[in-house]
Amino acid sequence: MNDRLRELEAIVSLSTDLYFFLDRNDVIFKYYARNPDDLYIAPEQFLGKKMADILPRTVGEAHRRAFDWVLEHNEPRSFDYWLTFKDGKSRAFQGKLSLIDSATMILVITDITDRLMAKDYAVVKHQLSLSEQSESKFRNLADAIEAAVGIHRNGNWLYVNRTMERETGYSQRELLNMSFTALIDPEYREMVFARGKARSEGLAEPEFYEVPVITKSGKRVYWTLRPIRIEYEGSSAILLTAHDCTYMKLAEIELQNAKNTA
Repeated sequence: MNDRLRELEAIVSLSTDLYFFLDRNDVIFKYYARNPDDLYIAPEQFLGKKMADILPRTVGEAHRRAFDWVLEHNEPRSFDYWLTFKDGKSRAFQGKLSLIDSATMILVITDITDRLMAKDYAVVKHQLSLSEQSESKFRNLADAIEAAVGIHRNGNWLYVNRTMERETGYSQRELLNMSFTALIDPEYREMVFARGKARSEGLAEPEFYEVPVITKSGKRVYWTLRPIRIEYEGSSAILLTAHDCTYMKLAEIELQNAKNTA
């Protein structure tokens, strides 16, 4: 083991990130995880295998593109993705690849879920503070955010941004005349309604969760939702931000089906 690798191992032992050491063929030969529960799969399932092969297909493709870029340009490369774990919770991650030496690459994986959600929440909170001053400023900022954003009370939409319209296929007028749960796959509506009711009453509920949504065209997509109780126009309401995680979810289902038929 060279001195550079020893230095890196000393550094990563103090970190909460995940570290994977790869050879030039993308094969994982060493890893570090302070908390083993943070691993997507068990070490015996990935050691000695190519990183791109053990990830869900779309994530593996993103990794492979970044890996090839680093080999070709000898410059670090990052990619972001979502994963859904066995407990049904989805998390967002950033993978950063860089060369240690001519034979070894390191992949650092950082959980960015809280950062991502907090960023959207901060933007929306800023929008809400502006809404009392200028409705046009509020709408301009809301329409600029990448996440689908909506505010509902008792399941009825009070506000939706343009991303919500684009992601669902419904116009703003149509959405404002629909209940929030009308977008949810029928099999999950009761669960979502119960969680929304509990949250509106101030009871503890998961900070975010994943649900299937049915668009206007009938397409089934998956969203990671973050609902937050707020005060809006003088009354309690739910501020909702939603990120599309369809590709990650379908890749996970594909991977699970492959394991079941193996």
